Amino acid sequence: MDKKKVVFQILDSYAEITITDQQDNIVFFEIGGKEYGCWYPEIDQDTSSPFIFVKK
Repeated sequence: MDKKKVVFQILDSYAEITITDQQDNIVFFEIGGKEYGCWYPEIDQDTSSPFIFVKK
C-alpha cells in the first residue's frame, strides 16, 4: 500500500485531527490549535518510520 495513503488514513481516523495539506512526502495536520507535519521517507523498507514535526 502507498505510504502516503497509509499516513493519511491513520491521521484521518482521529476526529480531533484535521488534515490541512499534502506536499510530496508530508501530510500536514492540525490538532489542538497547532499545525504539524508527518514526513515519511521514500525508502521502501518496512523498518523506516515517519517523523512528526511542528509547522511554524
